[in-house]
Amino acid sequence: MDGYVNIVHARHVAWRTYGLETIVLDLMQKQMFGFNHSAAAIWEFLAEPRQMKSIIGRSPVNGTAAFLQQLVDLGLLMESHDAVDGRLKDIDTKPELLWQEPMLAVAATCAFLPAQSALCNQNPFS
Repeated sequence: MDGYVNIVHARHVAWRTYGLETIVLDLMQKQMFGFNHSAAAIWEFLAEPRQMKSIIGRSPVNGTAAFLQQLVDLGLLMESHDAVDGRLKDIDTKPELLWQEPMLAVAATCAFLPAQSALCNQNPFS
């Protein structure tokens, strides 16, 4: 991906930070990913669109470009047409994807998908 392209979190991901590890869920591919604290800092920085080149230039460690490309290839980051500037902090080691695991069961709720499927159109009280 071109370094001048703006990237941001894909719309189909959710994440939570627990201590020094961040867990990212890809709800479309039903995969979970674990990030170390440096990768988590970059992930948080990407809550708003950023230029890939800017992120790599601000990171004080090697491996950031490869990590970002890995996230793009996995579909966790997407191209954006908006741009915001900012600073990276809390990065002192090479950012790494710590683990990846399939989600065996993912539940859907009709609260978020009204009339999107036959399941959501059923009357539970009949």
